[in-house]
Amino acid sequence: MKNVKYPPDEELEKTSREAFMEMMEYQVSGEAATYMGWQTKRESKSMYMHTFSEKSFVGEDMARVFNETWAMFHDEAKQELLHRRRSKFCILKKLNDNMYLTRNIHQFIGESFPRHAMTLVCRISIDKDTFAIISKSVVPPTNDAQHLVWTDECFMWKFGRRMDEQGGFDISIRGKYGSTSAVAGNRLPMLESYFQLVNWESLVIRPMFDFTAV
Repeated sequence: MKNVKYPPDEELEKTSREAFMEMMEYQVSGEAATYMGWQTKRESKSMYMHTFSEKSFVGEDMARVFNETWAMFHDEAKQELLHRRRSKFCILKKLNDNMYLTRNIHQFIGESFPRHAMTLVCRISIDKDTFAIISKSVVPPTNDAQHLVWTDECFMWKFGRRMDEQGGFDISIRGKYGSTSAVAGNRLPMLESYFQLVNWESLVIRPMFDFTAV
């Protein structure tokens, strides 16, 4: 990965704006199902899985939860808590306090070499009561980019403050996940998106499973 160049700052900032606009208008068709309080839609098309999940957390501190979630996207020590199958995470470039270009490595079962991924992550204030985290994969400007990138993804985690007496917030997570052609047959990363919601909630809200009685 040392020899892989990444786009200039202006292009990365443009990428973040385009990703935000895309996700604000993003919709997933199909019938919703509910899993552990999460209302979720999943739609597979070609090599992509399109997702939309939402849940309300009454009485919870949105600012705390948002900040802890943001740390899981860019903090080297905390990112592995949410993205457990990724390894050797590092920050390639800090554009500002709200935007980072990150790198991680994934070793797929059955392959003798690791695959690299670059992801642009940024946090955005939509208005005084609505905030978002954008995660967008970035293709390196090299001829062998497809050998390095193992995902093509764009997601938005959107947090909105509840205005009723109980307070709290609503969260929606929407986006798309696709593999490069070389790993299109590996469905495991797509299936893991089901478990990421529960994992996140257990980390920043409260544990969803109690094993103390076992």
